Amino acid sequence: MRVAVDNLGLQAQQLATVNRRAFLPKVSTFMGVQRQVGIETGLPPTGVRSAQAAVNVAWQLRTGGVVAVTRALDVGGAGGVSRPDAGSGVISISQPLLRGFGSAVAEAGLEAAESGFRLAVKDVRAMAASIVAQALGAYVEVQTAQAAAVQAREALQLAQHLHEVNHTLVEAGRSARVVLLQSESDIALARAGAAQAENAQRLAIRALAQLMRAGNAFEQTELVLTDELASDSAMADAAGHPTSETDRAFLDRVLTESRELLAAREALRLAERQLQLAENAQLPGLALTASYGDASLGATGGRRRDTQVGLLFEHSFDAAERKLALRAAQLALQQARDALTDTERRLREAATDAWRQHEFAAEQVRLARRTLAGIERQLDSELTRQRMGRTSQLELTSVQRALSDAQRQFRAAQVQLYLGRTQLELLDGSLLARWGMKQTVDAWVTSLAVDSQP
Repeated sequence: MRVAVDNLGLQAQQLATVNRRAFLPKVSTFMGVQRQVGIETGLPPTGVRSAQAAVNVAWQLRTGGVVAVTRALDVGGAGGVSRPDAGSGVISISQPLLRGFGSAVAEAGLEAAESGFRLAVKDVRAMAASIVAQALGAYVEVQTAQAAAVQAREALQLAQHLHEVNHTLVEAGRSARVVLLQSESDIALARAGAAQAENAQRLAIRALAQLMRAGNAFEQTELVLTDELASDSAMADAAGHPTSETDRAFLDRVLTESRELLAAREALRLAERQLQLAENAQLPGLALTASYGDASLGATGGRRRDTQVGLLFEHSFDAAERKLALRAAQLALQQARDALTDTERRLREAATDAWRQHEFAAEQVRLARRTLAGIERQLDSELTRQRMGRTSQLELTSVQRALSDAQRQFRAAQVQLYLGRTQLELLDGSLLARWGMKQTVDAWVTSLAVDSQP
């Protein structure tokens, strides 16, 4: 649905650029029939039927003026058709000199349409990047759930193994029978944890399937992930900065790529243009007009040629409405400037926070890895002592739980690091390029632009 909506918006904005045709010739035709009845005192009424067909071609100039050519053919008199040269032709031009003059006025609609198109293109790219980010998040969630399920099964196997070891020690009289009760309780907890992990894995796979529109296909077959996004190599890559640039350069990239900032800049540009239009509307109307006409004189067979040149001045003494429009345009411009400043400030803060969060996540992965390595060494030591009958089941269980917690924390830290890297790439616009999608999306945008050409 999102793809369809954005696609529609893109094509609608692209079609809006048909305003360019406002500067191409416009052809229109006119046809009319009329009957004239004259009554004079003492004379019978007289009537004349006539018909006229006309073609008009008009050009809108980028200076605000209009050039028009009209050719009319008259049919009249006593029901006959005039000679081929009957009728009239007029060439006229009207060029505003004050109000309505200039390309700022004539191209206002075109500029607004082009601005909307640029935003629509940005929306499509942002939508594509967002979908990629969602897919990465869902993919990592599946990996996390699968890893948790593996760890839960390993914990269950370890608990069962320890139960066998404890049973041997109890039979040999080297441990109390209460140890068996504790180990059975540990097995029950491990089974519950394994069941929960399996259920979490199914839910993660279902979420990924929904994102991929795969329905229940993944639930019926074993899902094999082709890339280990949270592998050591991927984590090492994610721990690095998204580019070799500094955080200031990263911030500049964010400000360049931001759709929100582009929208604020486009709004400011349009507000500036609206203010120009409002200021132009305060001027009096002054237009240069010129025309040349050639018309048949009907039955006499002669022709009449007229040439006119003049200035048309118009001024309204009631300017309250135009002054209100000017004030509204001034306020809108100030609001657009404030919005741009606020948007840039918020983007800087968001980019800085994301950068710092990424660095914090990288440090958390390093700490979690060291913690996990230490607990693994401690568990090896406890297992050795257990075989020798020199440790209690309570101490061993405590180390096992600490190991499970450390494994979960390490995995969670890896996921946060990877998602943090994805967020940075989403902000600076490099996410599509990193996953080889930029050229595909660019080609898609180009095809939409071509398909929506009028």
